[in-house]
Amino acid sequence: MPTEATGVSPTTEEIRAQLAHILASRVFAGAQRSQRFLRYVVEKSFDSGSDALKEYTIAVEVFERDASYDPSIDATVRVEAGRLRSRLHEYYAEDGKHDPFIIDVPKGGYRATVTKHPLAATTIDGTGPSPAIPIAMPDPPAGRRKRGIWITATCILSLIAGAIMLGRQHRAPTPRMPATIAMAILPFANQNGVDANGYLSEGLTQNLIRQCSEIPRLKVMSRAAVDRVNRSSAASQLNVTILLTGALRKDADGNLVADAELSNTKDGSVLRSRQYLAEQSDLQPVQADIVQDVIEGLGIELDARQSAHTQRPLTSSPAAFDAFLQGESAARDATAEGYHLAIKSDEQAVSKDPGFALAWEALAESHAGLGMFFEPARQHMPLARRYAERALAIDSSLSQAHGTLGLIHLVYDWDYGAAQAEVAA
Repeated sequence: MPTEATGVSPTTEEIRAQLAHILASRVFAGAQRSQRFLRYVVEKSFDSGSDALKEYTIAVEVFERDASYDPSIDATVRVEAGRLRSRLHEYYAEDGKHDPFIIDVPKGGYRATVTKHPLAATTIDGTGPSPAIPIAMPDPPAGRRKRGIWITATCILSLIAGAIMLGRQHRAPTPRMPATIAMAILPFANQNGVDANGYLSEGLTQNLIRQCSEIPRLKVMSRAAVDRVNRSSAASQLNVTILLTGALRKDADGNLVADAELSNTKDGSVLRSRQYLAEQSDLQPVQADIVQDVIEGLGIELDARQSAHTQRPLTSSPAAFDAFLQGESAARDATAEGYHLAIKSDEQAVSKDPGFALAWEALAESHAGLGMFFEPARQHMPLARRYAERALAIDSSLSQAHGTLGLIHLVYDWDYGAAQAEVAA
């Protein structure tokens, strides 16, 4: 195994003892993929002539990809390598700050290295006064600069994604796709008569934007873009041809009802107009029905996989979904108080349904917001990472979680390659 000239050559037993200490730590607890990855590269690195540390071999032997694995399409190994490096950095900044040796997997390859810890004690028992190794993070900015950092990070990630897509276009021609349909979903009005129930209309709006944006051929305007325009002239200001508008109210029996209208802004025609009754105040079926009416109203054809994806339930628990909607509404405030309220709501959501991937992702976003702008980064960014990874363990296709991990890699780890790999995942 490669070692630096530090005046010490650790034995195989010492390296394996250090590896066992890392794998048993709090940082790696429950991170099965990172555990397998680290154990594999350390063991294979003992053999200086081993060819097993190639990306293809790791994908097949560690992550159980089949023989058709193509590294240019599937970024699993690169993504997991970025996560492994981040966990190692976190481990040595906290639990492993007194360890005698540092095991690392330097960028540019997958061969593990071991070096003597320059600030540590000489044993693994945790004794010694050595200070923690800090992970650099800029102080939270003030005022309008807060939004600037989010915008900057998002722009960088967008550039990364653009570069990836451009590269793919050069590698192979793609079939001509049908024309996209520009659409805006205006905030659903709260006609419940109770301001406290506003989170229901807010949450429904946000989730419809998210779900409709996953429909092929649809180009859906972001909520931030919609909020900047005048409602009466939204279509012309946003340059969209389709509008979805609606309201939430209660009928005479106290049942929650959603009114929704899908219209063509070019000729003013109504494509769909329906009322949706929420059974036991559960908005999930209502949301699914509205999305289905959008698909049918616009004449969009989906294959079986796409159709199942757009109609998949987010959670089996109405109570979890209600808590999630409250969190969505609170997080929109983008203040420390709003993020903390959102975290409380989303913690309730995942406690009611531990398999609620989007709620785990919402937790990750709120912790990332607190860590970037309001409170110590090292207090929140590791949690943001952990929750985003939890979301992806449940639903690996969750683009929001990949985006959050990419942002963490970019502004907290300063790992451009890992951020790029996350966007490409």
